[in-house]
Amino acid sequence: PQVTPLSPLHGVQRQLWTYTSGSLAVKGRLYYPQSCSKPLPLIIFNHDGISGISPQHELCCVRLARRGYLVFAPSYRGEDGSQGGIEIAKGEVQDVLAAYNYLRSSPYCQSEKGVVLMGASHGALISLLAAARLPQEEVRGLIFAYGVADIYAWWDYLRATNQLGGDPITRRTYGDGPQARPASFALRHGLSAVPHIQAPVLILQGQLDTIT
Repeated sequence: PQVTPLSPLHGVQRQLWTYTSGSLAVKGRLYYPQSCSKPLPLIIFNHDGISGISPQHELCCVRLARRGYLVFAPSYRGEDGSQGGIEIAKGEVQDVLAAYNYLRSSPYCQSEKGVVLMGASHGALISLLAAARLPQEEVRGLIFAYGVADIYAWWDYLRATNQLGGDPITRRTYGDGPQARPASFALRHGLSAVPHIQAPVLILQGQLDTIT
């Protein structure tokens, strides 16, 4: 990857990575303690939404790095200057897997410890799908925060509560629903990945969340 140093933030070193995912050049940010002198256990923290890494997400990465972790936050395709277009838990999964392949050979990474995948909302589903595609002995944990695992129940719920989005990305991804776009729903159905997961899983949901 092409690595560009960024200014430290709250005692944490930051790097901007540009790396290859398939035929695309995508970006991400690496965080590690400023006084880092040895390889660290790796967390890949997949952000929510489709608007890139937010200031709040970056502060979460900084807090984890200050506790002694190597933290990578991908900017999926179509975000933050990454090539390609937003695909919603499809090509983004490949972007995370590609990042992990580079990170495991980084001198900062304690590669024998494997990786913890964590994510919120859109990033939660990406984390789940990515974890299922990795060798299970390398996945040390999964944190699934405020995500949708049963995409069929989610679609029915949004329709029943009049919360279906009509924006171009939603329409392009989901069309008129599972019967109209069966393949599109099947590949994003997180529950289909669950039988492959062997690592400990932490699930976080919010009672007042009206979307997930």
